Amino acid sequence: MTDQIQDQVLSAVDELIAEGTFVNGPEGLSLADEQATLDSLDDRREERKASQIDTDDSSDQERLILGFTLNGEKDNGPIWAKFRQALGLRPDQTVPESIWSEGTHHRLAEEIDAIFRGNRDVRTLNGRTLIESYKLRVERDQAHGSVQALSQMVVELREEAGSFVENDMLIAIELLQSSRARSILKLANRNLENALRRDRNVETVVQDMQRTIESAKSLVAGRLGEDIELSSFASIQDELADAMTAVKDLPISTGIVALDMDLQGGVQPSDTGKLNVIGARTGVGKTTLGAAAAMGLTLNGGNTLFLSTELNTREIGARCLSHYAYHRNFMQCRSWVLEGRGKKREIPQGYEEMMQQWTTEKQDGTIGDINFRAMFHASAEDMVDAMYAAKAKNPRLSSVFLDHFHALRPSKGYSNRSQEMEARILFLHQAAKACHVDLFLMAQLNRDACLANKPSIEHINGTDAIGQLATAAWLLEFPKREEGVAFNPGVLDCFHGKFRNGQRIGDDFVNHEQSILQINREYITITSEAHV
Repeated sequence: MTDQIQDQVLSAVDELIAEGTFVNGPEGLSLADEQATLDSLDDRREERKASQIDTDDSSDQERLILGFTLNGEKDNGPIWAKFRQALGLRPDQTVPESIWSEGTHHRLAEEIDAIFRGNRDVRTLNGRTLIESYKLRVERDQAHGSVQALSQMVVELREEAGSFVENDMLIAIELLQSSRARSILKLANRNLENALRRDRNVETVVQDMQRTIESAKSLVAGRLGEDIELSSFASIQDELADAMTAVKDLPISTGIVALDMDLQGGVQPSDTGKLNVIGARTGVGKTTLGAAAAMGLTLNGGNTLFLSTELNTREIGARCLSHYAYHRNFMQCRSWVLEGRGKKREIPQGYEEMMQQWTTEKQDGTIGDINFRAMFHASAEDMVDAMYAAKAKNPRLSSVFLDHFHALRPSKGYSNRSQEMEARILFLHQAAKACHVDLFLMAQLNRDACLANKPSIEHINGTDAIGQLATAAWLLEFPKREEGVAFNPGVLDCFHGKFRNGQRIGDDFVNHEQSILQINREYITITSEAHV
């Protein structure tokens, strides 16, 4: 036994000499770099000591957040989006490992984040789909963990989260941010004492402390995804050169000239983050024009999201699909027929063929894609969560339509309606910029618009901030009629309320105050236009 131990020791010493840790000199064995080796040992000792005495245990909060995300059978993508948003992460960023105190939590969060960001075969995020996704990856030899262990952990987390409500998760996120920030600062303090004992360069120590403190502040403030470094001409020189010499993407047309002329041709995927407003009184046609524009972008290759607080999923889908039916000559598929409001209990002629053609065109890349969601009684925060989730799943998403701004759930904490409206639009606009999408906002006009000769952005209900932030604004109204003239709901006056970047049709600059739109409401499409 003694000989065996001696052989093991000699073998270990030989390996250390081979690695360069020890030097075998005239005076026997000695450390090659004694100070560096001692410093390394001190660092390991401090890290071990820190892990043992760390009282800021955030594992309960972590388990609640993970459990809440995996609970139930619905898509919990918006819940995970809320967590990411609280941390301040951009859609293209992953949740950092430093957030989690345990490796098992981190690995589970990686799987959740991968599903959320569209990097797995499944699209719905909950416990069951996560297990199925992981099982499939193990079978393909893409993952090497235990499916049984992961399943057991998911079951435990779901059971723990079952008795909590959404507000508990929001509190857990705040406690997690605080706890992890305190851990970062405690470790930084111990590293500082260590560095001073070793007489390290003071400037380097101060820089390390500043970076650590800023990291902790970013975690608590929810701005992990932000870059706080300031720019200068020198730092952006190459970026400007790249922008000037890059291949210019063609704008994606909405299919509606009245809108495209104010958007410099349409939505520019490389230059998003703009706010565009469609305003009208109730029943005039802001949702119809918005849906037509969303489908126009989709048929021209754009990736679009339509969120509605008024229409249900069937109504949104039917109206958007009827637009496609019109442009592909499936004339039996009117919007009200597709919604199921017809007297006949039958599927219209050409419906199956139309759906197959849609799938083929999307797969071929002839058209883009549109996703939609009914969000009754949703808040601005709910809309932003859906926006973040959609952008994470489809990085090519370039435009979001919100129908409509004034039907969102009221928020508490404001002394008057105007303050609430201003805070709401600022929040939505900032989210659009963070997600790199153009936001098309359907908004309500106030009563004064009825009395005015023509509507303007000053007539947008509640706040002037919408008009101030907008890049383009279109105000809709029925044409004024002389006595005895029959009312025609298929004609709309579209007033160009704002066009920040001027107006252009093709390469020609134009100047139009008003467009006259012929609308076919059965197919949610614009059939003709005239510009005054």
